[in-house]
Parts: sequence; C-alpha cells; structure tokens
Amino acid sequence: MHDLLIPAQASDIELISECVERIARDTDVPIRIVAILDGTTPDEAASVSDSFSAGDVPWQVLFNQHPVGLNQSIREALQDIHTALFTLISPAVRIDDRQWFGKMQQIFLKDPVCGIVDTLPDTMSTTMHPVRRQHNKPAQAGCRFAMVQTKFAKLVQPLGNVDPVEHWSRLALSGGGTAWHMQAVNYSMIATKEHQLCPVRSVPLTRFE
Repeated sequence: MHDLLIPAQASDIELISECVERIARDTDVPIRIVAILDGTTPDEAASVSDSFSAGDVPWQVLFNQHPVGLNQSIREALQDIHTALFTLISPAVRIDDRQWFGKMQQIFLKDPVCGIVDTLPDTMSTTMHPVRRQHNKPAQAGCRFAMVQTKFAKLVQPLGNVDPVEHWSRLALSGGGTAWHMQAVNYSMIATKEHQLCPVRSVPLTRFE
C-alpha cells in the first residue's frame, strides 16, 4: 500500500477526480488517497467523498470550511498518512507514466537516508537517471509532485510561509540525509492559481470515511 496526500484549495476541487483516475491507472501497487480540502463546504466535501466511493481505491477526505493554507493542510493530513513513504501530489498533476512509482521508490531502496525525491513536469525524456542533489541546491519552490519519507516529513513539518517540497529538500540535505531529483517521470500540470502557503486561521477538522 502507498499513501497519496492530495491537498486541494476550493478552486481546484474539480481537478481531483481526473488526477486520481490517472494515478490509479498508472500505479502498479495498491494505493490509498488522503485528500484534504482547504476552504470548502460540507456538501462539496461530501461530493468528493461520494466520488471516491464509486471506485476501488481506499480513501479519506478531510476538509476545513475556512481556508488554512497549503502547509497547515499538509500538517493535518499527515496525521492520517501511515505508509513508510507517501507521495505529495497536487490535484493539478496529470500523470502519464506507468513506471513513475518504481522510478521514485527505487531511490529510497538504494539510499535509505533519502528524505525526499522531487520532480518537474513536462520532462523531455522518461529514461534519464535520477540526480542526487548537492547540499547547496535543494529542490526549487513550486514542485507539487514528490515522494517523501513519512517519518522524516512528520519530524520536520512545513510551517509558515515556506514551500513544503523546498523545505523538506533543504532539511534533508542539511540534516545528514539526502535529497534527489527524478527527471524521468512524465507528467503535466493543469494551469491553476497557486495554493496559498501560509495558514490563515486554525479551525476544527472534519472528515468523511
């Protein structure tokens, strides 16, 4: 089983369904979806939950009625991530690579101190080798498709106005671990407004399951 964490702002809720369909189609191991909706109504959250119920993928839908930002959404959803590795994925990601999971997971198998593997959309080749990041060159802000070691991610959760992937990449490199860039995963991104990083307000969390 592999957990996928999908944080979605209200304006991107409609993008979740196709994102999950692509991931389910192109993943060769059992997956579980943990989606957290940032600033949405109970009815909208119930609709997303119902859409998952129609498929075969285990799921959990969390939501905050008032926007709290990307990083707080991630921190809340991390409580429900239970696999050794998880994939952080934006609902705007459209995967088109049936080997994406193996390409990224193999790095962690070969390098147990790896904290995170980041990617870039619209790559030119699906056969390029992964690149180990240098200590002064963490992942750039804006990556929204990355595989992360769960224990590490929970230990150093993103706070405030920091990009989560850049944050984890930098701390992995500075804390005695490694970070890698996988340049051979093929996916694209739907154009959308960037999810605000910094939490706005803390509110009780609600869930459907």
